Amino acid sequence: MFANNNLAGVGDRCGDLNGLVPTDWADQIIKFRIPYSMPGELVVGPSETAVQFNESTFLHTIDKPLEIHRMHVALTGLVDDEAGAPTIIPEQQPTTLDRRVRLRVEDTAKNQVIFKSPHLVSTLQKLNEQTWEWEVPYTIGKQEGFTIGVDTALLPSVCVISGADCTTVTLTDITGVRVEVALQGYLIVLRPADSR
Repeated sequence: MFANNNLAGVGDRCGDLNGLVPTDWADQIIKFRIPYSMPGELVVGPSETAVQFNESTFLHTIDKPLEIHRMHVALTGLVDDEAGAPTIIPEQQPTTLDRRVRLRVEDTAKNQVIFKSPHLVSTLQKLNEQTWEWEVPYTIGKQEGFTIGVDTALLPSVCVISGADCTTVTLTDITGVRVEVALQGYLIVLRPADSR
């Protein structure tokens, strides 16, 4: 178990955050933390605006508060299958998807937008990583959560290699992008206020 500022897998590194990891929430001491992730996945076509994840995807329904430390975003280009649905993942992925997808995030319980306007994934994430690290954790309680919307630009083309001897190369349009978002952090277990 992890008491006060100690986080799973982080050990004493919390001191590096200058004490920004909370020791209490709602006037109750944090007894320990449990690693937790709130994932969602959505397929969006090219040039679409404000396509939202289902409203229950990022709604926190557990009694323990959720302390969010990072947002993980992964993008995968898709091409149409024989029925015309974007479901086949090409072996060679385009390198510019993160510059063609924007996110909009709002904390619905607090009626607080997290981005002033839709935000390019490429400018949100750390270089060569798929995460947006939150130096100060963001805590939500039961029945609180986020709405996340996705905007896309025109999607790129990729070279698809096929054939028994892998010699056939065709330029294929990416017809959809799978957007995977996970809010990652810790469920916090609280010590009752009268047991300090």
